[in-house]
Amino acid sequence: MWDMNFRRISGLLRRVDRLDHIDRLDAASHSAHEGGEGFSARHHRGVFELLPGTGLTLPRHAGVLRFGMSEREAQWAVATLADVRGTWVCRAGWAFTACYEGLELLAYGDCVDLGVSGFTAVHLHRRGPRLTEPSAVPVVLQDIDLFGYPANEVLAAVEPNLHPTVRLTPPPSPADHLSAVSLSAG
Repeated sequence: MWDMNFRRISGLLRRVDRLDHIDRLDAASHSAHEGGEGFSARHHRGVFELLPGTGLTLPRHAGVLRFGMSEREAQWAVATLADVRGTWVCRAGWAFTACYEGLELLAYGDCVDLGVSGFTAVHLHRRGPRLTEPSAVPVVLQDIDLFGYPANEVLAAVEPNLHPTVRLTPPPSPADHLSAVSLSAG
């Protein structure tokens, strides 16, 4: 019920500035229940933020995956969130995956035939069949939570200004939420 009212109030798209209000409510609730000084719920649960031309901000103060950074630096940042596992991506010198609260992150780099060294691209993919609900962790682009609302609404809001290095994967039904997003260096 609260979620339906929130959608009406926020114009059907969750914005990052609205998360600050939720964080204050969560922090007050935590402080009242735990008897502590409170905490920033947003930093506790985190937000992935796509930064075209720069990289990906990781939740929980884990840092930023910056295009061009080394494999070791990228793995170190992601390892503060989740277990990192090596994988293989065609035409990439290195690749790894990690799962964080229902999202699978695939990062890779050193794409020699593309002339790019270091961290080159990242894909965030929702795990599980529940595309009718928002993801547990917001994935933000242009202050819009890409996995927070039905794909048709999100696409209508971001597609006119979508950066060419960002790719959105629509779900089988436009009423479902987006299933994946990719960001590349170029």
